Amino acid sequence: MSSNGASIPAGWYDDGSGNRRWWDGSTWTDHVQQSVAAGWYPDPDDSRRRRWWDGIAWGAVESVPTPVVSTAPATPAASRREKRAVQRGDGFVPSTLVEYFDLRGYGDVEVVGEAYHDRAMEIVGRGLPEGGHVIAVLVPEPENSHDRNAVRIDVLLESMHYTVGYLSRDIAASYQAVLLPELQRGRYGMVRADYWRGHSTTQVYLRLGDPGSILPPKLPVENGVFIGGIRSVTVTGEEDHQDVLNAAIGRNEVLVDVFSLGFCDIVKGKYAGARAIEVVYAGQRVGQLTRAMSERYEPRVTRIIDEGGMAFSEGVVQRSGDRGLQVELMMP
Repeated sequence: MSSNGASIPAGWYDDGSGNRRWWDGSTWTDHVQQSVAAGWYPDPDDSRRRRWWDGIAWGAVESVPTPVVSTAPATPAASRREKRAVQRGDGFVPSTLVEYFDLRGYGDVEVVGEAYHDRAMEIVGRGLPEGGHVIAVLVPEPENSHDRNAVRIDVLLESMHYTVGYLSRDIAASYQAVLLPELQRGRYGMVRADYWRGHSTTQVYLRLGDPGSILPPKLPVENGVFIGGIRSVTVTGEEDHQDVLNAAIGRNEVLVDVFSLGFCDIVKGKYAGARAIEVVYAGQRVGQLTRAMSERYEPRVTRIIDEGGMAFSEGVVQRSGDRGLQVELMMP
């Protein structure tokens, strides 16, 4: 490939098939980046801000970058102990870990390479919760000698990481671009995963969205903590707050937004006087969770509040015939 007789420097270029292929300065190689869907992604020039990718080229910058204070190294590297644990299938706690955060998504993304991590898969299988659902942590590995775009998949079991595989090469780069800036802050993204055991093989599937949609939504307060998931949790008592919900949804059929979570007392019925999780939208109450769901999520919401934060979850408001406007939260 040349331009006006001049050689083109090595780099990623459109190969004419809709993909970006690596040009080594003299010839095309077999390394291909598949096209990435349009959306907001970390700016390649400054990972502290996001920039619009239209599917072909970078566009407008979302915001002016602000200084980021981080105690983690610019490019965190796994310790020798961690690398040995990954190779042996032992459990470990990452040396660069500061905190976990919930990723968003509802699709099934297949994990590859489980056969090379059979010991860790066996340990996870023995400690598998009822239903086969586990928590998976996505760990970018920019220093991976086999693939600089690698994203490692660890299953979180009793506070320990067990490496069970990787994202496939054809999608890893686009996910690493989103997750690496978070890793540089010591933040590890986690998502629900399904552990499937067949007669001769085992497989892990991540409940993960497209790269541009996996990060938590922007929250209205600086101390907000997002609780994400794919479980649809019913909110009760919306019939007493239809005015608030009508003002929020307007003429739309559906509203998807973040709701804050706090606590209130149940005032009637079998559990009167017990504590429930209150659901608030734009500072106004819209309902509460059932007693069972309140008990399920009370420890997590309590911990966030005790640490000086505000708990938020993504919710959906939609019309439901004679029942009026109903609210459902997406929780772990």
